[in-house]
Amino acid sequence: MKEKDPKREQLLTAAKALFWKHGMRRVSIEEICKEAGISRMTFYKHFRDKDSIVLTILEALAKEGLERYRVIMKSDRPFPEKVKALIQFKSEEADSLSHEFYHDIHQHAGPAVVALLDRMDRDSIRLFEKDIVQAQKQGHLRAGIHPKFFVYLLDKLIEMSHDEDLINMYPSLQAMIIELTNFYFYGILPAEGRDPKPKSH
Repeated sequence: MKEKDPKREQLLTAAKALFWKHGMRRVSIEEICKEAGISRMTFYKHFRDKDSIVLTILEALAKEGLERYRVIMKSDRPFPEKVKALIQFKSEEADSLSHEFYHDIHQHAGPAVVALLDRMDRDSIRLFEKDIVQAQKQGHLRAGIHPKFFVYLLDKLIEMSHDEDLINMYPSLQAMIIELTNFYFYGILPAEGRDPKPKSH
């Protein structure tokens, strides 16, 4: 395994801290360098521009998320337990995101970042569809529903998660994503073992 460059890692750590605090748009390369204690010349040895460091951070997050998703889905636990684990995963994933950064990458990102986000969405949806088909074959999901509908609905919920009006209905981005995830898996009717009383937001 290639040894990580300490200065590159310092820049990534500094950039992530600033992006999480202020969003992507408001942070300059100069501020990243100052936070990392590294010169602009060294920054450009590792990254072409600000978008390239954003891409690196997003790719690392995507890789971590994909690995965790695969661990959950390949586990021997019953399917309902996998669903609960996925909801917890989404909760923790949302907790790790800054609202400012989340907003900026979906509203103000450059073409390279947009292309990466589109590819990440396509890859995750393709993988999820494969797992949905398998779950249906095993009797864990309603057999009468077309697998692509599960994927279509997920895609629409992802679109909804970018809606500022929806985001503003909740005390946090995490709360909104948990609600969307619960809705996706459980619908709006109370089910056995779940609290039918509405939660206050």
